[in-house]
Amino acid sequence: MPLSVGPLVLDPELGIRSGYFLYDDDFAGVVDLPRGKVLEFKGIVTFGIQDHHGHPTLAALLAEAVDLSICKDFKCVEKLLESQRQELKVGVNYGLPGRPRMKLRDSWIVFSRSLHRVYASPDLEPRGYLGWFGTILDWMGMERFYKNLNRVLEEYASLGYISVTDMYTLPDLLPRRSPIELKRYCPIPGCDGVKVFVDGTLEGGDILLGPIAHGECPFRDGVNVAAHAMGDGAVDILLKSCSSRFRIEHAIVLREDQIKEISERGITVCIQPSFLELDEEIAPRVLGERISLAFRFGSLEKHGVKVLIGSDFPIGNPHPIRMLRLATGLRAPEWFRDPMSLEGYLRGLVGTEPKTNYISIVESTGVRSLRIDELLPS
Repeated sequence: MPLSVGPLVLDPELGIRSGYFLYDDDFAGVVDLPRGKVLEFKGIVTFGIQDHHGHPTLAALLAEAVDLSICKDFKCVEKLLESQRQELKVGVNYGLPGRPRMKLRDSWIVFSRSLHRVYASPDLEPRGYLGWFGTILDWMGMERFYKNLNRVLEEYASLGYISVTDMYTLPDLLPRRSPIELKRYCPIPGCDGVKVFVDGTLEGGDILLGPIAHGECPFRDGVNVAAHAMGDGAVDILLKSCSSRFRIEHAIVLREDQIKEISERGITVCIQPSFLELDEEIAPRVLGERISLAFRFGSLEKHGVKVLIGSDFPIGNPHPIRMLRLATGLRAPEWFRDPMSLEGYLRGLVGTEPKTNYISIVESTGVRSLRIDELLPS
């Protein structure tokens, strides 16, 4: 079993000398990290990575959902759901391609009946409210739920993850035993943090753009707050309403003045490189000229902003190498002009948040190392 020390996962064969992690005294280079140094051992980087924004609980709930991957239009979705005699309450696309879905006249309503239905007022203006969401499933029972959740977390562990932050779980769905550390954000206080929504998504067409001053941030003193804010208008709300003790989730569209203020105030931003792949066609259409302000990974890094990497799984692909190719521009859309460095990506993936409970054996099978030659262009 690999041993976890701080944010680093060490193979038993590795030795420790003078604060460096060595492998047979043979290493190619050094990547500085806040809690130590990781060496590139003969082409291999070994460290414990963390998904700072995932939805393993949701993935476990959807494990037995209706399979809509064959659908190419909304009529197919309706037919399959009707055949199952289940009500559409939560979406996450269900495999429905983004392009046909965006052509639907009621595409916003389709999405508002999914995860983000809780924040919208009757006039469809985001308000930053807290709330719950439902599923299209009959409750499977705790035993099956735990089985599905453990399977999801074991898949995380197989990719080298030692922890995942569940950004929207329910307080009664707490695993008895987990293959990796599971940090939880709930829509109520009492967990590791509280998640709030300030706007919607690119796909849903309800991303807040431009200088809009409405809504409030339900910031609670002493509670970790993660605020879903994709558009620069939503980020404006947060910067005006909240103290610096919160982190911004997604931040797809950012102006230069916002990046500078975020840096000066020491606010953490959690980005999702997988969105570059998911929204490759949608982003230019929805954002228009604002596409130049989208996905400011490199600018955040250059301004010294504390950046964390999240996958938004199961919406996004959590594979660390796939995300790296997107974040650094190796396999990104042509319109993406602001990539981050390899070192910046590794810092964000390992994480810079305080850790106190990683001196333990990681309960997983086959934590894999990342090969440096897999990270570089072929």
